[in-house]
Amino acid sequence: MRILGTFVIFLLMLNSVFAQKEVLRYEDYIYSPNIRTVKFTQKDKYLTFPVVVLGGNTFVELEFDDLGADSRNLYYRVIQCDVNWQPTQLSDLDYIDGYAYDQLREFHFSFKTTRPFVHYRLVLPNENTKFTKSGNYLLKIYEDSGKERLVLTRRFVVIESQVAVNARLVPPFSPGKFRTHHEIDFEASFSKFPVNNLRQELKAVVIQNNRWDNALIGLQPNFAKFDNQLWDYQDKVVFPAGKEYRWLDLRSLLIYGSQTEAIEQINNRYVVTLQKDRMIDPSQYLQIFDINGEYVIANNDRLTSRQTEDINPRQVQGGSDRNVSYWRDQFLNDQDHFNNSLASDYADVRFSLAMNEPLPANQEIYVVGRFTDYQLSADYKMAWDDERNCYVLTTPMKQGFYNYNYAIRDLNSKVKVADLGAVDGNWWEAENVYSILIYYRPFGQMYDRIIAMNQVQSGIR
Repeated sequence: MRILGTFVIFLLMLNSVFAQKEVLRYEDYIYSPNIRTVKFTQKDKYLTFPVVVLGGNTFVELEFDDLGADSRNLYYRVIQCDVNWQPTQLSDLDYIDGYAYDQLREFHFSFKTTRPFVHYRLVLPNENTKFTKSGNYLLKIYEDSGKERLVLTRRFVVIESQVAVNARLVPPFSPGKFRTHHEIDFEASFSKFPVNNLRQELKAVVIQNNRWDNALIGLQPNFAKFDNQLWDYQDKVVFPAGKEYRWLDLRSLLIYGSQTEAIEQINNRYVVTLQKDRMIDPSQYLQIFDINGEYVIANNDRLTSRQTEDINPRQVQGGSDRNVSYWRDQFLNDQDHFNNSLASDYADVRFSLAMNEPLPANQEIYVVGRFTDYQLSADYKMAWDDERNCYVLTTPMKQGFYNYNYAIRDLNSKVKVADLGAVDGNWWEAENVYSILIYYRPFGQMYDRIIAMNQVQSGIR
């Protein structure tokens, strides 16, 4: 009996260990509840897709905050993946010059904020980790050297510039999508890059607004024209256009932004109540110069007067006659970005979306954007408020400028992708950026090279 009891206790302990172990997801995901404001872009370009050019002078930069009270011993690891985001069979030495894993050494404590946090930063490639092969990569951040306690994961790509890609938007083939969707045709030239079996060895991926959750993966060319391979499908490379994103200007906790109803300090924490949002008529389109769902950390409360004049809120909110590139450059050229990361405070932000009545029992509504990773998670699920006749959500957010939207999920559907058109509708004039990646895997090779990348933009400018 004593042996049996000991065995049962051992099984219970073993089960507890496995219950605490997080399952690694090969996607953008946050595993630790204290982690907020994860930014992963090209270095010094805070609205971009995380891309490293093989052999070039480009870097990707990861920044995130830990709302815990103290620093942690964090580590990183890069894992090469195939076109379908499954790990390849190559060893670390096959695709890394140096180490595929190392300690995350750069961190800083917040400066004069009501909510303390630790800010972490990592730049790749670095002196210890350099890439020798192109392809899909997963960046994994974990806490212990045993790699079990996951913190976050992020996707990025390493590309080669071997072939030229041309892309264009065309009217959708389906009449029902003509006014609501975007269809993309593209082709790649292989005159200087011979491929034995073009149809079998080439695949493409198309990404809308840097979102991997609704990307079209594994597209094979379906036509050939001389040395060019064409991806000219009908009603296949098609995305709902959405509409321009809603915006939240949280750069000041002292001065009300255009969307702000109230700013309070409760228990030494800022609480920002936004004006009540309303559903947009699906038949109407309002052109706003948005940033395609992205966000930028910025702090007007600590800026100089000159910087405040340079970044005028009216320009960001679409009320200016300046074009979109002007005010986007104000963020990209912000020399004080890293200091803003340490001195920008967190506030509990209260969203609300007015509706005549609650959704059916089989539907849920979420706040989505880059800051939520477009995931329909419990952290961003809204609740119905009978007194105010609206859906509400309160969530901590760092000072900055945000794009966001609302998405509805049908619990009876197997589709788990955020549907931004369910609340505001879709309109073909919407401005989106589409990234095209060309993958090449010859017979016998153990990984997918990325031999080209290009982008095309929709909308009227």
